Amino acid sequence: MLDAASGFWHVSLDHESSVLTTFNTPWGKYRWLHLPFGLKISGDVFQERLDRVLRNVPKVTGNADDVLCHGKTVIQHDIAVITLLETARATHLVFNPQTFVFRSRDCKFFGGHLTPEGYRADPKKIDAVSKMKPPQSLQDLQSYLGLVNYLSRSSPRLAEATAPLRELCKKQTVFVWESSQQQAFDTIKELITNTPVLAYFDKTKSSVIQSDASRKGLGAVLLQDGKPVIYASRSITEAEKNYSNIERELLSVVFALERLHHYVYGYTVIVQTDHLPLVSIWKKSIAANSTRLQRLLLRLSQYDIDLQYLRGKDNVIADALSRVSPLPLTAEDKEDSEFIPVHMLTAEFPADAKSIADFRKATAEDLVSSLLMKTVMDGWQDSRKDCHPLLLDYWNYRDEVSAENGLLFKGCRLIVPANLRNQVLHIVHKGHFGIEDAAKS
Repeated sequence: MLDAASGFWHVSLDHESSVLTTFNTPWGKYRWLHLPFGLKISGDVFQERLDRVLRNVPKVTGNADDVLCHGKTVIQHDIAVITLLETARATHLVFNPQTFVFRSRDCKFFGGHLTPEGYRADPKKIDAVSKMKPPQSLQDLQSYLGLVNYLSRSSPRLAEATAPLRELCKKQTVFVWESSQQQAFDTIKELITNTPVLAYFDKTKSSVIQSDASRKGLGAVLLQDGKPVIYASRSITEAEKNYSNIERELLSVVFALERLHHYVYGYTVIVQTDHLPLVSIWKKSIAANSTRLQRLLLRLSQYDIDLQYLRGKDNVIADALSRVSPLPLTAEDKEDSEFIPVHMLTAEFPADAKSIADFRKATAEDLVSSLLMKTVMDGWQDSRKDCHPLLLDYWNYRDEVSAENGLLFKGCRLIVPANLRNQVLHIVHKGHFGIEDAAKS
């Protein structure tokens, strides 16, 4: 383990960039000749340069100014260290001798503790949190939640425990520390001081992803040998709340694969879902599904996955991640969610605005259609015998039925509510000669 001394200062600035860093002092104007600390781009620029230096050094990884040499054997480790030091001498990369750790079986790296048993949260961070007093202001609370969110990869229950604390961060909420916040604060400290160990990712082992969706969020976990490697969760957008149940479940699979892209891309991975209809959807032609499902399936087409059904009671990790205070959306999540147009089917529906409004009103007023709409949004029953008698006619096509903007569709075709069917049939046959009209002509 090595630490670059004054890392950013290893990067020289050209004249034009140097002029932009000019600053006033009592003794005149000065400018930086090397990359200064404090700029937003400094970390990215230094990381790019460090990656370039370490590109041809085996068994070495760098993050910010920390560089880690590793190896399964002493020989591999020593070769990596020697190669790194020779490369550093050639590229004028200077390390801090006081922080040099050699041949250690466990070390602290990028906020975590690497051990032979697996990845643990940094003990110093745990100790600091366990002794921390309750926040006295909103700013203190936001700082505390930032630390907790950083450690949440070590414990999937942390997102659940922070719910009462995050309530205080909402706008128009008065900062009042009550018993529910204190209880949550104590629970978080206990969870962090007893964090489970995450397994190391091994590309030679088979990977299993479990995903799930709820009305609140999406959850996923990557498993190897039954042990969690990484957790992922996010809240759903307002638009995604209007998705049908099967669309949200498929969205959770897309979220899982795209969030864990670097782990699974190029490899065959098993994806387990507790929503059985997804398995049949995956086996069908993409064109046989609704437009929204088509777009989600196209996003999955770049991955080599084996989609399997997992009973809901066995999908506990992903279920908890999706239901219990999923993490807020990141800018990347929002960008991905906007990829799918919300009203794609209704936008392409060949009818004027008044006709669409009439269909929407008739769907809401029709008993069967409104019941079907609710079932599509909430999810179908597990067996036909539990299905509502009025919906039995739709049971065999339940995987193809979707709801959007107050209308029902089978694939890309509109489902006409019963109270409009005679009118639609009349329009369809209008101008179409029958037997008697044809004989008269």
